Amino acid sequence: MRKILFPLLILAHLSGCSLYKSNVRRDFESQAPEYIKTTALGECQVLGALPAWLEREFSGGGAELLIADADLEVWKKTRHDGRVVLQSFRPAETGTESCRREFADEETWSREQSAYLNLLDRSLRL
Repeated sequence: MRKILFPLLILAHLSGCSLYKSNVRRDFESQAPEYIKTTALGECQVLGALPAWLEREFSGGGAELLIADADLEVWKKTRHDGRVVLQSFRPAETGTESCRREFADEETWSREQSAYLNLLDRSLRL
């Protein structure tokens, strides 16, 4: 009995189903670039109405509204480590597009501020 059970356990262990081998994992990895796209605007994704509202209203405090237009909102938050995080929201065909970009510090943000905001403005006109 022992000679049969031990090889079966070893075989089961070596050929066991893994999350990393599953079809669900492969499907997720193939579709992930569609959900989160990294561009010059930062990491962008389209959010539904509720997630977009939650992201705006409960951003963790300390956020400063830089731009509030009908077609664009830009929020700035300085993290405890000094990094500056910008999050923009704008209407999209299937929800709200949210882009998040981090800058190394306040000085970097000050240097790149006008170029980044111009990029946001140009991307709205596309």
